Amino acid sequence: METEKYDVLVIAGTTESRRAIEKLMKEGKSVIACVATELGKEMLLSYPIKIREGRLDLDGFVTLMEQVKPGHVVDASHPFAKIVTDTVKEACKLTGISYERWEREEPAYDYEGILWAEDAKEAAFLVNQIEGNVLLTTGANTAPVYAKEVTDYKDRIYIRVLDHEKSLESCKKAGYPREHVLGQMPPYSMEDNLEAIKKYQIRGMVSKDSGVTGGVPEKVEACKAANIPLIMIKRPETKVKIPRIAIAGANSGCGKTTVTCGILKALADRNVDLQPFKCGPDYIDPMLHSHIAGKQCRNLDPFFLEEEDLLDVFVKDGQKAEFSVIEGVMGYYDGMGIDWEKSTYSVTKITKTPTILILNAKGMSYTMIPLLEGMIRHLDNPIKGVILNRCTKGMYQMMKPVIEEKLGIEAVGYLPPSNEVVIGSRHLGLMTAGEIKNLDQVIDAIGTLAKDTIDLDRILAIGREAEELPVRPNQRTSFPEKEKVKIGIASDNAFCFYYEENLEILRSLGAELLPFSPVKDKRLPEGISGIYLGGGYPETYEKELSENNSMKESIRKAVKDGMPVIAECGGFMYVCDHLVDTDETSYDMLHLVDTDVRMTKKLNMQFGYVILTAKEDNAFVKKGEQIRAHEFHYSKADDTGNGFMISKQNKRSWEGVHIKDRVWAGYPHLYFCNCKMVAERFIQMAEEAKERMAEE
Repeated sequence: METEKYDVLVIAGTTESRRAIEKLMKEGKSVIACVATELGKEMLLSYPIKIREGRLDLDGFVTLMEQVKPGHVVDASHPFAKIVTDTVKEACKLTGISYERWEREEPAYDYEGILWAEDAKEAAFLVNQIEGNVLLTTGANTAPVYAKEVTDYKDRIYIRVLDHEKSLESCKKAGYPREHVLGQMPPYSMEDNLEAIKKYQIRGMVSKDSGVTGGVPEKVEACKAANIPLIMIKRPETKVKIPRIAIAGANSGCGKTTVTCGILKALADRNVDLQPFKCGPDYIDPMLHSHIAGKQCRNLDPFFLEEEDLLDVFVKDGQKAEFSVIEGVMGYYDGMGIDWEKSTYSVTKITKTPTILILNAKGMSYTMIPLLEGMIRHLDNPIKGVILNRCTKGMYQMMKPVIEEKLGIEAVGYLPPSNEVVIGSRHLGLMTAGEIKNLDQVIDAIGTLAKDTIDLDRILAIGREAEELPVRPNQRTSFPEKEKVKIGIASDNAFCFYYEENLEILRSLGAELLPFSPVKDKRLPEGISGIYLGGGYPETYEKELSENNSMKESIRKAVKDGMPVIAECGGFMYVCDHLVDTDETSYDMLHLVDTDVRMTKKLNMQFGYVILTAKEDNAFVKKGEQIRAHEFHYSKADDTGNGFMISKQNKRSWEGVHIKDRVWAGYPHLYFCNCKMVAERFIQMAEEAKERMAEE
């Protein structure tokens, strides 16, 4: 094969690989696919990509990767092709190429007659417990196993395989009578399976858990209808190596963000491919991380997500990078209420991430030891090291051997006090990346400082020792073949608070997101049929928003024409009647929701994690449906809405969120991963609006 560089190498031969190729091509990536068989190649001939056919061992994969020099490898091989997956992972490790596993969807099966087996040998043992004929649907490769383990296999085993010469020959060599070998081509419907059960008097079936693509639901339904057992072979567990560390603080304000930005910048300058993450519901730190790493930071929030779902979010993006860095939130053990639940500690425990503590060492020496010891010994945790912030070089040199001797963790660096590495702040926290005029200068200074005072090699080494993590099936967000609708998304310094996961879910539902600026643009983007107004700082641009009458009229007309709107926090402030500043100056807003919003000098007491419960059916949710969300605002609405009952862990509750026709407007920030139904209804209403506009 000629030496030619490609963006992505796809290990193909499955339906998932075709979806991966379509998505990558849509992103403008150059793709080369590797398939084992001629059939696999035939599946891909319609795509304008390079295809490499033939089975490869480790040396073969390494040679291929060195020839085509992909920047990334996507493994979309069959879920039972564990040898292929393990070999490709090892080849990626040897060549230094990032690896990503795409798993097949694994549906839930509603049938008590399923008997689970770890492998083909255990399945054969279960076959021996069944009286009568058994239909194998596990392919020709496993035929020899049943021939060896099932004593009377020639009399009562029927085997369905692909109607290919190689498959039929494999069954013949294993000793199966020709009349018991059913050469057929998929797909097989429930009726096809039921017909085979009746025709051959089948009393039990064997299948691999190969998901929807493998036709398993149809097999389940057929066995259920025939009231016979289905022996299901479990998928081999897939694990991935994700080098990673977490940066956790002893307390809020200890310098986590400064240290994290310093480490990200120093590693980026080494050309390390980074994936940043942020614990909690924060928007601002992720902007800084994304700016430095050149890749969208992801939120890991144990309140928004169940443990398995949080791990999936981490694995999905972490596996694509060379090294992942998680910045914590507040103090390491600070969770909801006076507890460690939903804390940075929770995230590091779920993700099994080696953790580096940040301690503000200003004004102390040996006192660091009992403080650190308490944190290290408090609970079983993955703390591996410490960085001393606001610590002089001399003090660090004295404390490093003491810390390591007394506590058994590594002191991996320090940051001295410096006025050059200060990032501005205001009432919602740090200033956004787009607002810091000398941002690159500040980041460069932090990165230079980190290179000089933090042991980056030890940071990388500690992260590379992290244990492998499981890849669950169906954790890849699938993208439709084409966009269904265009959604206008407010995107400027006034409206910039969006979870990347929210945008990804909207895209997965068929949305093309078109950014616009309510501050500077004169009208909405052409062709949109929905509007998403996120949070931010509209109060900082209240005059510009108020005076941009053409944009306000454009939005009002769109809503009048039936276009759906989601307006969160800052977006809610924009859709109200007036925004009143702390000096009582009133600014005219959109008048979509009948209330004024007044800025306050103190944080509103209705803040933090909340649960929304729908009081009645509305355009977005059904009565009683619940949503986990977050509030944080220095303002107060005269009327917060009454679409939901909003409650906190401490039992405080209030009404909130305006639902006015197709408009959602309220303070809570939504995270679509736990309320996908809101995103689905939003896109559905946008489709309806698009159809109406097309008819007019």
